Amino acid sequence: MNSNSSASSVNLKELTTNLASLAQMESEVFASSPDQGFLDNLKLWRAGLFRIVVMGEIKQGKSSFINALLGVKDLVPVNSDVATSTIFKIRYGKEKRYRVFFTRQSGKPEQIIDEKELHTYGTEAGNPDNSLQVDFIEVCVPSPLLGSGIVIVDTPGLGGLFKKHKEITYQYAPKADAVFFVTDSIGSPLGLQEIVFLKELRTITDNIYFVQTKADAADTQMRQARMQNNVDILVRQVGFKREEIRYFIVDSPLKLEADDAKDHEDLTDSGFPPLMSFIQNSLRKNQRRLIAGRAMLQTLPKLERVRTELAARDALLNAETEEQQKQLGEQLQKAQSDFKRWNTEEKPRLLSGLNKSIGNLRLDAMENIRKCQPGGEIQMEFENLINQAQDADHLGNVLSEISSKLPEFVSKVTMETGRMIQERAEKEFSRIAGHDTLELSTEVSHGHVSTLNRVALNRQIEHLRQGGSLFDDARTALYGGGAGIAIASVAGGIIGSIIPVVGTIIGSGIGMAIAGWFGSSTAYKIKKEQELRANKQQASNGISQALSSAYSQAQSSIERILQDIQHTAGNAIQTWVSETQNGFERQIAELAERKNMTTQELMKKRSELARWKSALQQIERNLPIT
Repeated sequence: MNSNSSASSVNLKELTTNLASLAQMESEVFASSPDQGFLDNLKLWRAGLFRIVVMGEIKQGKSSFINALLGVKDLVPVNSDVATSTIFKIRYGKEKRYRVFFTRQSGKPEQIIDEKELHTYGTEAGNPDNSLQVDFIEVCVPSPLLGSGIVIVDTPGLGGLFKKHKEITYQYAPKADAVFFVTDSIGSPLGLQEIVFLKELRTITDNIYFVQTKADAADTQMRQARMQNNVDILVRQVGFKREEIRYFIVDSPLKLEADDAKDHEDLTDSGFPPLMSFIQNSLRKNQRRLIAGRAMLQTLPKLERVRTELAARDALLNAETEEQQKQLGEQLQKAQSDFKRWNTEEKPRLLSGLNKSIGNLRLDAMENIRKCQPGGEIQMEFENLINQAQDADHLGNVLSEISSKLPEFVSKVTMETGRMIQERAEKEFSRIAGHDTLELSTEVSHGHVSTLNRVALNRQIEHLRQGGSLFDDARTALYGGGAGIAIASVAGGIIGSIIPVVGTIIGSGIGMAIAGWFGSSTAYKIKKEQELRANKQQASNGISQALSSAYSQAQSSIERILQDIQHTAGNAIQTWVSETQNGFERQIAELAERKNMTTQELMKKRSELARWKSALQQIERNLPIT
């Protein structure tokens, strides 16, 4: 890395200024419109935004924690039955302001609202199941913590009956620079749904940190015991290494009181100073390096494109004699002829290979999730346990075990399938980008044509990878919007609404579901001996229902993802073809123009080229590259 831009001290303003110069040069060199997408990213990189996404079960004190962290009472709604029904994006602003952004499908323009209207648009009570089609609510507030580019994203609670909440949360997980997972000091330790969710979340990001709220409601011994219990669960059941877990215990009301009274002792006792120091000195500082790396991944193809184009023009302008120009023209014509042959003969083979690879991936992915289909491997295993139950109490114990293990088993299968799709897709993209037939000519302008072609294709592929549209969708669909959601809800939803669980209550809402089915515990005791066989059948039906839902969603998700892969790769190849053809036509036209240039025109072109080469060298010196 260049000594002027070390990883630990990246100046994002200087970096983005240089990248803007490169984008402008690319536009001038190729006489094209500026890359607006790249320029839009420059604004984000310059801002150095650091997105902290706050997640957790309902009623864990997430919103209260955010209010305390930013030192603003009632900034986001708290104490609702299900407080947040949508996303709150909290960023720096000179004055407090709320603005609602609606989904694209709604067709509604954004709307400024006052604090009193937050309940209407941002809570489950005011906006049940997001019936108002809110995309997110932007909150601007003059908090010093946000002044450095930090953005806090408050997500709906994971638990309860609100499936949409989980979908929203999974959509934002891949975009998080850090995830703060919130639990509390007084309720149950991390439960099944949280464990399943955290396992899935770890496949998306490694930057997960833990906040234990409501320290004021428990004494020191209870708080520490809860923390130790949760840490043990994270290690044993989720797969964290003990030494990598960052865990903070906080008292949100005490923090707000300390802010008002400017009481340093209370502030210390609130537990917030270590957390805020961690955000600013560890996470935020490292973010500059991460942003620089992200920016350079999108910059390097542009840099190579400009380099190779300038090298080609240098060779063209320095072809002094007719013989040199003739040789250059012959090389170009040969390369163009090779390209036409490739486009006619080899491209269909490449596309056929792509289609075959996608087809094989489809078969393997569908075969992998068959374990989850009704009547499949997972159901058969659990039905054997059900059939072995000798009485109602035994059946209840079996169902307790099933409701605990079923989500984990199915979640594991869907995650394995998602990882397989991602790995195989990346290999296919690499195969296409490195295809031997793309090496058309190594003689033309010192490899200019082949390099330009490769860069054009890689630019499409890198855009896909960095833009995240495919792989984020894959994660969201398989883990969040699809099978993951269906399965994560099994313990507290589908099975819980059908199957009586004896002696225990598993998952949110299960107790009420049981009561609703049997009428009362007394009625259940009467029925349990009489209806063992019927209960076994009901249990089997419940498992089938849960698996059917998950299997169907996983199938449709996989199909959509694979279609996206095929479409994207096909578009990348076609873009490569178009850019290559345009490159040939441009070079041939420039060669013809070169033959007819006057001495004055040639000097002007050489002067322009020298200016670009000098500017490019200056840009390269100031970029964090080797």
